[in-house]
Amino acid sequence: MDYKVQVSGEILELTNLEKEYWPGINKGALLEYWRLVGPAALPYLLDRPLSLLRAPHGKKPFWQKNLPPHAPLWLPSFQYHDTCYLIANNLAALLWAVNQGAIELHPWAATAGAPLFPDFAILDLDPMPPWGFDRAREAAFAARNLAGELGLTFYPKTSGAEGIHLYLPLERRYPYNLVTKFMEKFCQVIAQALPSLTTVERLVKNRQGQVYLDYLQNVPTKTIVAPYCPRIREGASISCPLAWDELADAEPQDFTITTVPGRIQRRGDLWEGVLQGQNIDNALEKLGITSDPQRSPHSEMQDSTVDTPRSPVPVEP
Repeated sequence: MDYKVQVSGEILELTNLEKEYWPGINKGALLEYWRLVGPAALPYLLDRPLSLLRAPHGKKPFWQKNLPPHAPLWLPSFQYHDTCYLIANNLAALLWAVNQGAIELHPWAATAGAPLFPDFAILDLDPMPPWGFDRAREAAFAARNLAGELGLTFYPKTSGAEGIHLYLPLERRYPYNLVTKFMEKFCQVIAQALPSLTTVERLVKNRQGQVYLDYLQNVPTKTIVAPYCPRIREGASISCPLAWDELADAEPQDFTITTVPGRIQRRGDLWEGVLQGQNIDNALEKLGITSDPQRSPHSEMQDSTVDTPRSPVPVEP
């Protein structure tokens, strides 16, 4: 059965709600999940171009970046080079994407207004077989300790699989190339201190039994699954923001499409600080990283924001 509903002032036609995405969990349940968690999730999607991992027919998922021609004109969008990205700036845009069969939402670490100056750096902790979440947890605490020595704070979330994602909020004045250098050096320090646990080795065959410290998420247009987003995995697991004091006992299967709405209702959003940028000048100096003079985010915005035939996000002042 299909329905028409009004959301954020727009009319949405929700279709094929009975389609099963996970055993016992259909499309209607997924839409209801996002309706419930939208207020907590939307701040992390605001003004960020999205790549969508879609499975509209319950079959093999595929990536979609370009908005299709039939997309409603009211959808916020951003033209970057040859791609017109969806931006979920409100619940209507978010539910529109989900109704199109988008299971996973992968936003940029930068906003449309300053696409080469990220708001946060990301460290993806990826445990290699035979290890799993326990080893990723060890690596996460090691990263937290090093960040603390540098006067910085990471925010953890489950990946929705066996890994952990760490977010480092940044003032929006560090270009991607500098952020990548910083995260590379940061990870090298950890790998040198804990070689049996962690590695920065890029060849998969050479990092078995270790946690891969993936700092290469920090390049323009690279994405990682959004906070509070479900994964296309057994159990409908969620990439869920955590507090550090609960990471010691947390397990990925604790956070699912059925448990996370109640968790947010009880505890609120534990990740509000991730939207408050941090100055990394002292950390760069401590790690021996020098930066070349850069254009300001404002000048870069003027060069990179392009008018589109849709409704682009306004350039930030």
